[in-house]
Amino acid sequence: MSGFPQILLSLAIVFTVVRVAWFVFGRHMSRGLMFRHKYKFLVVLGSGGHTSEMLIMIKQFREKLERIEFHFVVADSDTTSVARIAPVLGDDVPYTVIRTPRLRHVGESFFKAAVRLPKILLLNLLIVTRVDPDIVLVNGPGTCIPTIVGACLVQIFSPSFKRIFCVFVESFCRVKTISLTGKLLYPLADKFIVQWEPTSDVLRRFPRVIYKGPVL
Repeated sequence: MSGFPQILLSLAIVFTVVRVAWFVFGRHMSRGLMFRHKYKFLVVLGSGGHTSEMLIMIKQFREKLERIEFHFVVADSDTTSVARIAPVLGDDVPYTVIRTPRLRHVGESFFKAAVRLPKILLLNLLIVTRVDPDIVLVNGPGTCIPTIVGACLVQIFSPSFKRIFCVFVESFCRVKTISLTGKLLYPLADKFIVQWEPTSDVLRRFPRVIYKGPVL
């Protein structure tokens, strides 16, 4: 390879290295989101307890609903979460629901989940690109892993230097430990919130955790 194609390849490599370096080392030094009159929230709902906790958190935004545009990601096998959104937001608050395949079903092997991962990751990358959120809010269901990864990829490769804040809120039932999803997403989250005072072991392993009391 020589000439113009080699120059393009070199530029692509340099661009990728610089953007990955910025994402890994620079994004945690930013002060936060720039002021806007309206923010787009991409919220991932799990089934059962995860959805209950997330909707309780969403209720706390009621006084600011006019400044938030909600988009919910729900697993295609989840038959209950969608019906619970409207009673929380109210009938006059518009929102969208986007379905995504579940990464791993209960009792399923990790190998099968790994086989499906590329397709699901691509779908979530398209979801993030289409919604163009300011904030991705998750609280631990496995469904949220491809969504967070997709948001990170958009930030790395977006020519416009798109900034998406990824916020992970650990489940209320996690008193002394961090969930497996939390451990996987900790390096990717801009804010990692726990609802119980972290132990010394948690602080040692996850020094960026934020604790300000229960958020439910």
